[in-house]
Amino acid sequence: MKNLFIKKQNSLINYSPYRFIKGLNKEFLVNKTVIEPTLDDFKNEDVKVVEINENQSEHFFIIKKLHWDSEYFGFEHYKIVNVLFDHHNINILVKAINSFKNDYCNISKAYYFIDIPSEETLLQQAFTGNGFRLIESRLNYYYDQVKDYKGRERFNTRLANKNDAEYLKEVAMKMKNNFDRVHADAQIDSIIADKYIGQFAFNSVMGFADFVLVPNTDEKPPFGFLAFNKPTKVGGFRVSKLVLAAIDNSEEKGWLNKLLSEAIYLLQDYNVDYLTTITQSSNAPAFKTWEKFGFKLSNVTNILAFKND
Repeated sequence: MKNLFIKKQNSLINYSPYRFIKGLNKEFLVNKTVIEPTLDDFKNEDVKVVEINENQSEHFFIIKKLHWDSEYFGFEHYKIVNVLFDHHNINILVKAINSFKNDYCNISKAYYFIDIPSEETLLQQAFTGNGFRLIESRLNYYYDQVKDYKGRERFNTRLANKNDAEYLKEVAMKMKNNFDRVHADAQIDSIIADKYIGQFAFNSVMGFADFVLVPNTDEKPPFGFLAFNKPTKVGGFRVSKLVLAAIDNSEEKGWLNKLLSEAIYLLQDYNVDYLTTITQSSNAPAFKTWEKFGFKLSNVTNILAFKND
């Protein structure tokens, strides 16, 4: 299988979440941000490789069990991390995926999803031909002016504490994003999806995210938040990620931009080079906000899912 990684180096750049970084060559990015992390994941008992042979062609399905999601939804939840193969025959690939689905996706109510780069057209067509449904077209953005950011008005914010967790849980549920993976999937109940994103916000305050920034409203609970993480080092560059945001604009308007501005100021203390975020192609208000602020589009991926009833 390692040989397949090497053979597919050129296309594996599409799977790197850091492909936008300038000054790093493709070989380094593929090895350090795709191949090595995947091989390291094999040491995790929750990650396994399923080999399917079809028409004398090997196909390796790398799958990871998501414990938190499985416990929350009450049925097995898996992410298909990648599918490795060395051919360009759609019929063979369809048969391989069909065999994988019939042999390994037959657990009652099991849920499988895969995040496929838009460049991987063959893989997308083969999965959609096997009952996997398009759930979300995901836009991956980056901001490369963190260190130079200055000159804007400062805003009164603070870091959330445990006492804020329940309030922010309610804000996330009220201001839900109908286009995210759990809300857009017609096979996931909308009320359960609301509670999922609320619990995600709650967990972010409780330590899932490194920072949860909120408006500093001494007289009332915070009406919005922006969660984000400390930087990860990638080849000498520091990259931070926005985790989740929700603002109840019925209270006050314009606070997403205000929280984002203050988050960037905070990240300057960590010498951050890039800040990343994701949204959906269907969520025009969100990506217009990021682009207006100066974020640039890195790449597009598509979330496909299958649920065995």
